[in-house]
Amino acid sequence: MPKISTAGRNLALEAVRGTEAAALAASRLMGRGDDQAADRAAVDAMHEALKMLAITGTIRIGEGAEDDSPKLYVGETVGTGDGPRVDVAAMPLEGSTIIAKGEPNALSVIAIAEGGGFLNIPDIYMEKIAIGGGLPEDVFDLEEEPAKNLGELARAKGVDARFIEWIDSPPTWPKPTAGVACACVPRRARAGRASPWKPWPAGHPSSAPLLAV
Repeated sequence: MPKISTAGRNLALEAVRGTEAAALAASRLMGRGDDQAADRAAVDAMHEALKMLAITGTIRIGEGAEDDSPKLYVGETVGTGDGPRVDVAAMPLEGSTIIAKGEPNALSVIAIAEGGGFLNIPDIYMEKIAIGGGLPEDVFDLEEEPAKNLGELARAKGVDARFIEWIDSPPTWPKPTAGVACACVPRRARAGRASPWKPWPAGHPSSAPLLAV
């Protein structure tokens, strides 16, 4: 964030009021199981705070297109209009599900740059596989079935991979298919409390984002 100031006021410190307002608003919904309500509260609070910021700001990274969100949408003008022209990236609440479950480490973020400082790009979703380092570049392929990728990773590491961790798994399970066996470790099992493992068939589409060997 550049050291932008106006009338002796440090805008970096002023922007903190926006993240603070969003965090406080979302915190009132901690553990209530409503992630959308937490997100709305954070957006509303940050939007109000930005209205009082002495900038002529344009949201470059925000809640999506104007058709998707009435507040903090990309292209929206924020601030009092009496300050420097700046680009704003606003993430009122990163981790709405975390708040809904009453867990720690959710974030509220604002970044400010001089006008033209942020690249305006469309929303992008990526498919990813995390495998660690020290492996051949062609050991996995996003286009391959999870069972094949898991098998190739196991062979490359010289191990017998049989389990995959998946958080918040669905209550129903499809019939097993041939291939490398996988299993689901529910979130509560990681906290040391008793929880049975359930079979996760090889090739199941939900096992694609993370392969652990």
